[in-house]
Amino acid sequence: MVAKRSSSEAIPRQSDPDYKTLAWNRLRVDVPVDWDISRIDRRYLMLECRGAPVMEVKWSSVKRPARPATIFKQIKKNRKRYRDVREMPVPEQWEKALRGFDDVLCFCRAGGCISGQGVLLFSRSGGHVILVQFFTSLQAPAGGVDVRVLSTLKVGGDEDPVIWSVFDIHAAVPKEFRLTGYRFSAGYFRMEFSGSEKKMMLYRWGPAITLLRRVEMEYFARKALNISSNMRRRRLPPESSAVEWNNMKAENAAWRPRFFSFGHRRYRYVRIRHEKTASRLLAVELRSRRPLSREFFERIYAGYVSVPQKTI
Repeated sequence: MVAKRSSSEAIPRQSDPDYKTLAWNRLRVDVPVDWDISRIDRRYLMLECRGAPVMEVKWSSVKRPARPATIFKQIKKNRKRYRDVREMPVPEQWEKALRGFDDVLCFCRAGGCISGQGVLLFSRSGGHVILVQFFTSLQAPAGGVDVRVLSTLKVGGDEDPVIWSVFDIHAAVPKEFRLTGYRFSAGYFRMEFSGSEKKMMLYRWGPAITLLRRVEMEYFARKALNISSNMRRRRLPPESSAVEWNNMKAENAAWRPRFFSFGHRRYRYVRIRHEKTASRLLAVELRSRRPLSREFFERIYAGYVSVPQKTI
């Protein structure tokens, strides 16, 4: 049985159509739909609106308790572009939004081409330090946007699966996996994860209408995903718009005792599908030292979707 192509866990539900949820490497936050990611790193996001920077957020884990004031001094000392910032009282409208954090330090900057306000946050329970800065090079966030963003900001937690939602892709990834690599370029996205004796890759290509203009999806996938001759093609229902390959010797191979795995055999599942509404090709690849559970694969596959972005 092929899992459904969408998952309520994978798609963040928004009651407000003017906002969207970003989720990246255990950070989640609601932002206006016209705020787009302009720069991304493992624990960093820069957002812009109509070409102008509006917000940046950085986060990291800390092994020892640290006061925001101490971290703030270190940032000012070691980062040139923060040397013109100064500490300020917590704005009254931010107080309620920041109650969930143990320590809070607000700052502001003025002068030059960019000014704005920001906050340094510390959570003892999660062991995270978070820096959020709102830029006002275009105009100050209006209508309580900054309050909404701060009130929805969350890093860490024990949720399983972990939600990933950036650009037009949304994924529900088992907690055991950690991000090891990524690439976001025009027409091609890839995210790589490692878990216990497993590796997982999530792919996205587009627009599909262009990629499949002269070739079938199966031919495209064999080339793009390096499908070897020992991979067995599995028949899927036509309505699934998907093609799958695996090198399992039996459909229920995951139950076999460990001694059936000789040498350094690597097990591999690959499935690609055509998201016709979004004109995207999405693929999930799992590799493991041990036979893989089909249920495990289907759960990941069902939680990986592409959602067209709302335009303003």
